[in-house]
Amino acid sequence: MDIRRLSVSELRLNTRDILEGVKFLHRRFVIATHGRPMAVVVNIEDWERLSGETLVDRAEEGEEPAEEA
Repeated sequence: MDIRRLSVSELRLNTRDILEGVKFLHRRFVIATHGRPMAVVVNIEDWERLSGETLVDRAEEGEEPAEEA
């Protein structure tokens, strides 16, 4: 999958469209400021797969949330 590079200004102007593309089409973006990468925007499922972390609240899917220590 292609990773598109965006400036912070482009992100600011098109936030909703960008986030919908990330959520529904699994698009990926590198956000740059002054030409230097500063952040990556990816779909939550992609993030969980790549990082090994779980960020989605599973309670919404019918599972009980884990208790914190």
